[in-house]
Amino acid sequence: MAADYTDSLTVSVNGSVSEQHATVQVSKGDDGLLTFSLNNFILQTAQTTMPIGNIVIDGLQPMVVGNDTLLECSRDILISAGNVPGVEMWYGPMLQNVPINFVAKLAGGHAYASIKIFMAALNQNIDVTFGSGYQIPNSGFEDFRKYSGDIYEPLRWHSFANAGGAWASMVSGMAHTFVSDDVRPGSAGSKSLSLKATSIIGIIANGTVTTGRMNAGSYKAKDPSNHAELDASKTELDGNGNPFYINMEGRPDSLAVWVKFSQGKANAAHPYATVSAYITDGTYFQDPQDKTYTNVMAKAQDNTIATTNGEWKRIVIPFTYVDDNVNGKYILVTISTNADPGEGSDGDEILIDDFELIYDAELTNVTLEDGQVKPEVKGKGAFSVVSYDKNDKDETIATIKVFSDDLKKQITSTFNVTAAGISSVEASNGGRQVYNLGGQRVNDMKAGQVYIVKEGGKTYKVLK
Repeated sequence: MAADYTDSLTVSVNGSVSEQHATVQVSKGDDGLLTFSLNNFILQTAQTTMPIGNIVIDGLQPMVVGNDTLLECSRDILISAGNVPGVEMWYGPMLQNVPINFVAKLAGGHAYASIKIFMAALNQNIDVTFGSGYQIPNSGFEDFRKYSGDIYEPLRWHSFANAGGAWASMVSGMAHTFVSDDVRPGSAGSKSLSLKATSIIGIIANGTVTTGRMNAGSYKAKDPSNHAELDASKTELDGNGNPFYINMEGRPDSLAVWVKFSQGKANAAHPYATVSAYITDGTYFQDPQDKTYTNVMAKAQDNTIATTNGEWKRIVIPFTYVDDNVNGKYILVTISTNADPGEGSDGDEILIDDFELIYDAELTNVTLEDGQVKPEVKGKGAFSVVSYDKNDKDETIATIKVFSDDLKKQITSTFNVTAAGISSVEASNGGRQVYNLGGQRVNDMKAGQVYIVKEGGKTYKVLK
């Protein structure tokens, strides 16, 4: 039994990111173990195309985590040659044993996987991500497409060249987005997005870019018919054949973006640029809002981005989950040169680089109930897996693995469940007594340590 999944494939080589599409296969053997196959993998970067081969990871024990099936391993693999016509040399078989860290989750007819590969012979750290819905495509702003005249917009992001609305024809010929070679410190890329405000018939139009679609509905800058919008039911496509929305499977904890902001003319009353993100159920939503919308699951906004004095600055904005009853499936991100419509100045500019959705993973507490370890984790979509084994003293050892929702962060902790010496200690009169794992009673618990607590006839473990 095998299932094929076709989705985006994002490859980072020593920090340089490229995006393509691929098909992976997950098959099940008679022994119940699964095999994950990425066949005919060809590494494509801006500089080169390198045929790697077939990445096959077998013997995977499926683990059920909520509604997902989790696959995970760390081992060396051999990469075999692919069979694409015209490709004469595959590099994978020449690399011998290749160390990988692999984790994947299967749910709802979708597959999402992270494969971290170190190819020592090529001196390359390769991070392969299969599946969409956890990051914004082209979030490094390396891929731009040309529209009429000399207007360039970043792929999967939209400004006025793709605008709708009654005034679309008036604004579509005015450039607000530009390709810049001024990149943030430490960038592996070569481009960033320059977003500029302009004057249209004497009215300041803030430079704005969105993952949705711009709507130019009025000549009055403050009219709410001028906005960015998301509506997944619409079938219109942009000039590159992409929809005006981005699907969202993850539950990010924050977003981060690098900016360099300057005002063309200082405006003390309206000095700020803005970044906002809304995760919605995909029904109609607009930013700025013209009413109260009830289809928002989470939001993140910083409307106080001040001039950065010619320096790049990384800003991090936390998500607030306003309604967990909303099934968030799409994300609308909007960035503008001014937080207030029409209040900027001709020449306002914000440079944008390396937008990122951040997923947390942290083990915050561990308790022991009836011999079972119960982890508590931090991270909106973070989850944990617990396994048990015996050591040479026949003591039970629990291994806790905590994963971030995007599978990029993994924390492993081990605990001696048997906790020698604890089982013979009795708490007097139902009072609270605390012991270390050596069975010694202590008065204070130190951060980062695990303790056994006996209270009210119950025994449980605590990670301080």
